[in-house]
Amino acid sequence: MKRLSLLLAMVVLFAGMALAQRTVQGTVTDDTGEGLVGATVMVEGTDIGVNTDINGKYSINVPEGSTTLVFSYIGYSDQSVALGASNIVNLTMSEDVETLDDIVVTALGISREERS
Repeated sequence: MKRLSLLLAMVVLFAGMALAQRTVQGTVTDDTGEGLVGATVMVEGTDIGVNTDINGKYSINVPEGSTTLVFSYIGYSDQSVALGASNIVNLTMSEDVETLDDIVVTALGISREERS
């Protein structure tokens, strides 16, 4: 009987944890309306985050009590969006011209054979 009541208590606890979050979804686009592939969507104050798919779409589980999503993408200004009652958040990101000057791409870690 103790095992059954312990099992029942654990099921109720996990069900409560699952209901204590909501799923927010949407699309991240640029100024021309094209979806941004690989944009990062994070729940502010946590380490919960996802990347957008090839069409700029995302879906993220937001814990209860979290009120803000942070969107970021290389070459674009980071944006914070307050969550309201809606579970759909679409965002158009604008380019950050100043950040583009700071990006440097290097070829470190590429090995070559001696013959080449």
